[in-house]
Amino acid sequence: MIHPGLVDLPTTVAGLAALLLLVVLGRTRLGSVSALIALVLPSIAIFVWGSGSIPLVSDVGAIPPGLPLPSLPRLGDFTFGLATGAFSVAALVLIQGAGVSEAAPNPDGTPSNPNRDFIAEGVGNLASGLFRGQPVGGSVGQTALNVASGARGRWAAIFSGLWMALIIVAFRGSSGAWSCRPLPPC
Repeated sequence: MIHPGLVDLPTTVAGLAALLLLVVLGRTRLGSVSALIALVLPSIAIFVWGSGSIPLVSDVGAIPPGLPLPSLPRLGDFTFGLATGAFSVAALVLIQGAGVSEAAPNPDGTPSNPNRDFIAEGVGNLASGLFRGQPVGGSVGQTALNVASGARGRWAAIFSGLWMALIIVAFRGSSGAWSCRPLPPC
């Protein structure tokens, strides 16, 4: 809005179409799959009609195939700015995790233990860093999906991770045929 000359029309149209589909279909019998449809239809339209102006993840760099191997982070990259940013992300992840545990109580009726949740998130983030992963936290989407599908234990999260690993391995490829589309830069 501040720089209207930098707005990319195809990206804006695709985003608005996805939002419109999400809102309209959310009020119909297709409401349970409206998010999937809102993701897939604009993506197919962009693929069919082509739009070279919509940035792809592959425009930034190659997506490595398969599961990542563990590696130690380079300590030379550690700066004050990185530390403050990491602290900010950690604070937000902890707040989100506490909110998720309060909003979706344990299926067996026991109260959630925020200290235990925070330790688990910390261990998960340390492990994620060793595999060049993103920060992790209490997943609102996964929790909602687990509650809606009737999941009763930890195995739901474990199977979710296993399915993700299976999908990554099954669809790995060096051809670059699979490209994710990020949000345009601000």
